[in-house]
Amino acid sequence: MGRLERLLVPVTGDEHSLYALDQILEFAATRKCRVAVLSVVPPYTGDLGSSALADLKRLLRQPSEMALARALEMANARGMDIDCLCEEGEPFEVIVDTARRLKADLIAMGVADRSALGRLVRGNVPLRTIGHSERDVLLVPQGAVLGFRSILLATDGSRYCTYAAVTALQLAREHDADLHVLYVADLTFPDSAEGQLAADMEMEHGRAVVEAIAARAAQEGVRARGHVTQGEAAERILATAKRLGAECLFIASHGKGGLARLLLGSVAEEVVASAHIPVYVAVRDRLRR
Repeated sequence: MGRLERLLVPVTGDEHSLYALDQILEFAATRKCRVAVLSVVPPYTGDLGSSALADLKRLLRQPSEMALARALEMANARGMDIDCLCEEGEPFEVIVDTARRLKADLIAMGVADRSALGRLVRGNVPLRTIGHSERDVLLVPQGAVLGFRSILLATDGSRYCTYAAVTALQLAREHDADLHVLYVADLTFPDSAEGQLAADMEMEHGRAVVEAIAARAAQEGVRARGHVTQGEAAERILATAKRLGAECLFIASHGKGGLARLLLGSVAEEVVASAHIPVYVAVRDRLRR
């Protein structure tokens, strides 16, 4: 991963999206990032005459134009220049296509209702964006303060999580952050000698995974500490983030098995749905390119 130089921030005009924009502008101002703010006008598929359709399209554009005007005000208040884009189409498709066209390094989005986010997969713009994006996605819950002084990286040792580790290490180095590496062991094995052996091997594998990342962190001058625990993965990840006071949580969009593109994977989906801190979702698999 390179430096985060080009950021794309979709806004809807709702309070949660403007809150996320405010956090991203604060972050970008300190790093001299270029920020593009995108508002998507939903398409109209009804049957109206040309005159009525033109009036309706102007009406549909008004919320997006108002959101972009507010974004400009927020940027001007910081003395920042931003690019404002208003496009029409299916929101997640426009976001993904615009990020590709602009060669954005990161898509940053606000999160409104975390419980709804967990229930609505196909119809939810943030989750659908993650499922189709070639760029990493940062989700900022309303009320969360974006920071990178304490980072929690959740890993299962897969190649997807390896990319997430590379990303977390770079940001930890740039921000002189404390990096915590967490592996949640799956110990759902039969109550038998063979099951105990498998459980011991799983714990040993977890220790090896976090130790390897911690060793790489040390080589790069990053303070890192490994944690291996057991239990329900999403619950343990969120509990650990809270206990450590992490400011940002890093996860991969696909863990073991690599589920369908539209889904994050059950663990990541639950983490995203319930987190009260920003969640950085590493979705690119550059290590294979």
